Amino acid sequence: MEEDGNQQLSLFEKDNEKKRKRGFVMDGIRNKYGSKAIWRAESYTP
Repeated sequence: MEEDGNQQLSLFEKDNEKKRKRGFVMDGIRNKYGSKAIWRAESYTP
């Protein structure tokens, strides 16, 4: 994940903010339980 700081604005800012927050939560889970503890569903699609 990126550090808090500069961020490109878009028309879909609410969606980007949700993704950013979800990313920080996922990073926390990975830090606590290991890198294979949680994956995004899109990582499994061909």
